Amino acid sequence: MYIPNHFQLKDEEKIYDFIEKYSFATLFSQHNGEPYATHLPLKLNKGESALYGHFARPNEQWKEIEYQ
Repeated sequence: MYIPNHFQLKDEEKIYDFIEKYSFATLFSQHNGEPYATHLPLKLNKGESALYGHFARPNEQWKEIEYQ
């Protein structure tokens, strides 16, 4: 996603603090041509600079994600 320079946040600690405080994301996609959204809990791994999320198995959205 394009973020103009004056809106960019480059301080990793501020970014990590925000992620830890608001540890959910909303994943948007389409299902049968309709918008579909799921709230996902996230866990931050600072050592890997990675976010890990979790889908509930009954949630059908996870089945439509292509891994690349």
